[in-house]
Parts: sequence; structure tokens; C-alpha cells
Amino acid sequence: MQELENGVEPNVGDYDKRTALHLAACEGCTEIVLLLLEKGADVNSTDRWGRTPLSDARGVGHKEICKILEAHGGIDPVLADSQTPCYLIDYNEVTLKGAILIGEGAYGEVYKVKWRGTEVAAKTIRSSIASNEKVRKAFLKELALWQKLRHPNIVQFLGVLKDSDRLIFLTEYLKNGSLYDILKKRGRLEPLTAVSYALDIARGMTYLHHHKPHAIIHRDLTPRNVLQDEAGRLKVTDFGLSKIAQEKDVYGYKMTGGTGSYRYMAPEVYRRESYGKSVDVFSFALIVHEVSRHLLLKRCIV
Repeated sequence: MQELENGVEPNVGDYDKRTALHLAACEGCTEIVLLLLEKGADVNSTDRWGRTPLSDARGVGHKEICKILEAHGGIDPVLADSQTPCYLIDYNEVTLKGAILIGEGAYGEVYKVKWRGTEVAAKTIRSSIASNEKVRKAFLKELALWQKLRHPNIVQFLGVLKDSDRLIFLTEYLKNGSLYDILKKRGRLEPLTAVSYALDIARGMTYLHHHKPHAIIHRDLTPRNVLQDEAGRLKVTDFGLSKIAQEKDVYGYKMTGGTGSYRYMAPEVYRRESYGKSVDVFSFALIVHEVSRHLLLKRCIV
């Protein structure tokens, strides 16, 4: 509020072109939404995925804010564009020809492709997982939840390809790579940089843990699941998916430790005991320790 009184432009956007009104609408901050509109915020400003504040408010079910935005002329181009679930993407809109392999994880390969002319990351789920109908439905349920999340320190989920034989979902493409890559390639980090990295991860995880009506537990927080955007900001990705992969007894699939997940895994998760948000705090502490010392953990036997 003080910044607005001092003349700060209310329509300034972040790297993703998301304004303060986008964030307030997504978080359900009614008073802030009203204040921003009073100060001249553009009710129909669009982020780099074409979403307006009303798109975000509607996506997470903030009905009161939706009414306020609509009363001020707000529109939802996502809803107007299609009556199908907004996380389903037409397979023909994605250019898979010339796809570049940029990574491989516990769930499958990651490729750089183009969607409507924009570079995005396409994550393919291994056939051993996707071929099981129960697992497939569970993944889609997790992805539908991810689609509703909006935060500067959370990788933006874009959608799932429909009419595809394989299970493929798209996220924003962050060409700077992961925190693992940064620690591996760079020299010792400056103290302020290390603190900034820790704060970025903490902000993203705080958002997930305070999600309503239920907290979102990552379960697989590692340096490989923290990516960096062009502005140098870290973003958390792939949260919640390990929950599905770990349902060995139900789905017959076992997550491997090949990517190093076990190194950051809380003991109760490894032992398949009941757990809560504290398992992410455990993983976060190990990442902060690694960042502060800039020493990649040695391979260990669990």
C-alpha cells in the first residue's frame, strides 16, 4: 500500500508478466484486489500464458473475487477459448518435430518443444507408469491441482496433451537449468546469492504448505527439482508427483533412487511411515546445507 501511495505503477509485472493483481486474485486477497483496482490496476492484464486475474481467481475458486473482477470488466480468455478443462492441450498445437532432450528423471524424459511458438518443457511419463490406468488417473489428478497454482517461485504448469498415446505434460521452460547444474558448474557462491537461493526455495515451499484447503507436500525436494529462470530466480517443480510414484503397494511401481532422491529423503518417507510437511523441511535443510557450503553430497548407501 505504501508503495502505491508513493507512486509505484500498479501494473508492473514480474518475469512471467504477472502483476500484483494476478497474485492477489490467485491468493484470495480481496482487500488487496479492491485496493489495486482503485489505484488503476489493469483488470485484464495478461501474463505470458494469456491468463488474466479473473482466469486465476476462477481457477482456484475465489468466487467473491471473481464477482469483483467481473464487475470491473474482467474477462477470462481461458474459459472463453474452450469448454474443455483448461489443462488439456490440443496435441496438434505442440511442435514435437526437432524436440531436444534436456533431461531425464524418475518419471521419464524431458524435452524442449514449442507450443504456439513458445519454447516449453515437455515431460513424458514412462510407459511403465502411464500404462497403468489407476496410476494415469492419479497423475492427471495431481497435474490438475498443479495447474491451479500460481507463484513466482513455482514452475508454471501449462497442461496435458490430449489425444496422445503417451502421457505428456507441459511446463514453462527454464533454460538456466537446475540448482544441481548451478552447483556443479559454478565456483563458490557469494553469501548473498546462497541466501537468495534459500529464500526462493523457502517462499515456494511456504506457498505449497499453506495451500487451501489442503497443504501440498512435495516429498521429493532435491536440487534437481529446483530450476532457475532467466532473472536468476529459483522455482520449485515436480511437487506431488512422487506421491503417486511411491504408491508401490497399490500400483506396482517403485521409485528408484537413481536420480539421488534418497539422499534428501526424510527417514519416515523412506520407511513408508505416516508423515507431514516436516519431510520437506528435512529436504530443504539438506539443500541449504549444500548451497551454503557448495559441496555436492557424495553418493551414500541407505
